[in-house]
Amino acid sequence: KVLPNAIDTEAARDAVATNWRGQLGIDAESPVIGYVGRLAHNKGVDVLLRAAAQVNQQHPECHWLIVGDGAEKAQLQHIAERAGLARKVHFVGNVPRDAVYGAMKGFDIAVVPSREEGFGLTALEAMACGVPLVASGVDALREVVQDGETGVLFTPGDADALTVILMQLLAFQEQRQALAVAATRHAEATYGRQAF
Repeated sequence: KVLPNAIDTEAARDAVATNWRGQLGIDAESPVIGYVGRLAHNKGVDVLLRAAAQVNQQHPECHWLIVGDGAEKAQLQHIAERAGLARKVHFVGNVPRDAVYGAMKGFDIAVVPSREEGFGLTALEAMACGVPLVASGVDALREVVQDGETGVLFTPGDADALTVILMQLLAFQEQRQALAVAATRHAEATYGRQAF
């Protein structure tokens, strides 16, 4: 029998959402789309930023939160600046491990754009937090995310495909809510510590 990693779904449920809008001066009506993780090539943050540039052509009110640090930070900041997103993409650095759930709960949509993943813990944490999730369809994430039910998967590295999905989720709040509810249930039933 294979036992997957377990997460503390009670901590996720009880976490208080970080007020990113208040901290960063973002308008109350502006969507906040976020990423949490290392800033490394295999994490695909550059793919997210390329999609952000396309999304903001139609939704200039969108803001993008990059939570984490790493070797590619300067390069990613350059990509954002070159795309005219310097004021829309916020590199906020690392947060303490016990603050990750709160950070995610401050997102309207969480994105895990990895080119490769060993397990997909960040995706699972977003699901446990009840945050609508978009993730790349690498093997580990396909195991964690039920495409179209608990999240939406896109072809790894395909910024255009990610753009289409984000535009759809921004347009349909009901779909975001349905994904979030199903994701929380799935995370608790399958990966919550009480499931073992």
